[in-house]
Amino acid sequence: ENYLKALEIKLHVLCMKYLYMLEEKTMDDKTKLSMKTVSEAIDMVCNKIFKKDNRSKYALLGKAALPFLTSLSHGITEQLLSYRNATKIVKKLIVEYPESILTNWVMAMLYEMKIDYLPFSSEEDKLKGLIYTNKIIEQSKRYINSTNIDYIDLVTIMAAYIHKTDLQKELNSNITLEQEEMMFEDLYLLSKNNYFLLGQRDANQKLFWIASKRKDFQRAIEL
Repeated sequence: ENYLKALEIKLHVLCMKYLYMLEEKTMDDKTKLSMKTVSEAIDMVCNKIFKKDNRSKYALLGKAALPFLTSLSHGITEQLLSYRNATKIVKKLIVEYPESILTNWVMAMLYEMKIDYLPFSSEEDKLKGLIYTNKIIEQSKRYINSTNIDYIDLVTIMAAYIHKTDLQKELNSNITLEQEEMMFEDLYLLSKNNYFLLGQRDANQKLFWIASKRKDFQRAIEL
């Protein structure tokens, strides 16, 4: 079980590494070679996970997303086909694992990547991405008092909270400071109860900013 969990975390790190490379401003030969190496590593780790668990949602998500990620350096036809195939697979996984934080996050990120990289996105894609992001935040509330949340879920929840505030701004439907404060208080408690220092730090910084914005300087000092 520890070996399988280590593989899942490695898969998560590799996928994040590939996404960071996609954001490089200069896509030179060295970067392209590095991306090819990472994509091959993702595929290899997925196969190793399947040997231990042939229904692993982590490996299934990795296999679904990888063709779309690699298609972004190719023509629009391949991008479109890969995107449709990825969303089809992930939607099936959401039916199978409706409470999965990671599965809903991948769906939200597919809509985000459609907006960032494909030429046929719309405001509706932002709204759909927000729906899946909100699902994660609602799901996270039931874990606030838990002390053994999966590490990948913790990282995903933190990203979802930050993504929600960004999406709301892009959609010109900002949440109130009070609502935002309640959100990040939840994230802080969730992170604290699970000894997730990065989540505690980010939530605390956000709460400090909110307190300063409201001119509640006593609260800002306490934070």
